[in-house]
Amino acid sequence: MLATEWEVVVLSAFSNCGRIQYEKDFGGKRRPDLFFQFGKSGKFEFLAYITTVSDVNAHEENPYDEFQEVIRRFLQRRGHISAGLHLDVEHEEIGEYGNRKIHLMLPKKGQMTQFVKIEMGQFLTNLAKEPDKDAAFSYDRNGIRFTVQYNSREKRLSGGSHLAYTVPYSKHRNPLANILNDKGNQLSESGYSGAAGVIVCDGGCDALNERSGVNADYGCQAIIESVFRKRSTILFVLVLRIEQRQHILPQNSSIQIMPKLYWNPTRAKTLLKEALVAIKRMFHWLPHPEATPANAIHWLRGRDKNVGRPLGGYSMQGNSIKISARALTELLAGKVELNRFLEEHGFKPSESNRHPCPFFERQLQLGHTLQNTFIESAQDKDDDWIVFEYDGPDAAIAPFRIPQ
Repeated sequence: MLATEWEVVVLSAFSNCGRIQYEKDFGGKRRPDLFFQFGKSGKFEFLAYITTVSDVNAHEENPYDEFQEVIRRFLQRRGHISAGLHLDVEHEEIGEYGNRKIHLMLPKKGQMTQFVKIEMGQFLTNLAKEPDKDAAFSYDRNGIRFTVQYNSREKRLSGGSHLAYTVPYSKHRNPLANILNDKGNQLSESGYSGAAGVIVCDGGCDALNERSGVNADYGCQAIIESVFRKRSTILFVLVLRIEQRQHILPQNSSIQIMPKLYWNPTRAKTLLKEALVAIKRMFHWLPHPEATPANAIHWLRGRDKNVGRPLGGYSMQGNSIKISARALTELLAGKVELNRFLEEHGFKPSESNRHPCPFFERQLQLGHTLQNTFIESAQDKDDDWIVFEYDGPDAAIAPFRIPQ
């Protein structure tokens, strides 16, 4: 689904700045996705595959989230919400230095339910019976090694830790290198002799990030340059990576597509200038992403997959504040507890936020009253903002003051 969406939006964007043909036949065995001719003249042209790269295979091999979910369900059936549980999983390194990968020491995916029932059942059952008592559990047998810590004072959050298994510790054995080598072979079989490349779209892949290499890990540039040395048929690689940036004030995040063009150093740069101009114009037509690939996949797999995504966070300006209209409705409907609502919006201290901004409490302290409220459309999003405007001080709730 994600790969199809990427292909559609990239094709649409290029169609707005030139002529495109989908899977054009050049007489070879393969028909790459995009044949593009720039502008009215069409002097600059190229053939390219549009592909989406992800860490889905690594997640399948290291089902940490699934293991947490099996434990959560076991506890939930016994009346415990799994808050306070912290799961630490050990790892092993497979392969030689410079060409290795990380493997988490977990039960096999198809055996997790049975494993939790047999090996952890007594511990988890006792934990559910005595939720006010701290507990710990360790396991180290048959290539499976992990520990569980339970903090009875934590009433909401659960968590865990493990070494990042999606970080590329090999230039050759990772999702990005694999897909570029595959597409390089297919380009050579297309029958096209002009400029050809690969447009790589982010489906949630760690290999698209740049790294220092200090820990013998490899970043996007190092991986692509390694492929260039073996695949002269690939003139360029255009990476469309999605990046999320957090902002403190207002408390929200921005999600952007970060494009980067990599040019094969073994090939001439005569077309580089035209390529940069075409890509810059194409980028202008790409839609703004609503979520990171990982969050989008997580949402589609969750229980609310058929419900629109709510607006997160809030923003303040002077004595006005706007919050999610849907979040407020869920609060008034009783679907969300008041403490949770206040903590998630930063109005009350929480484990993750020790410095809240109690906007509404502050308005009461200043003797301000609500003067106006209205809905502010969030345009094409699945939610809208509700805005509250305060003013004062008002003698109805504030001490009387002699006018100056």
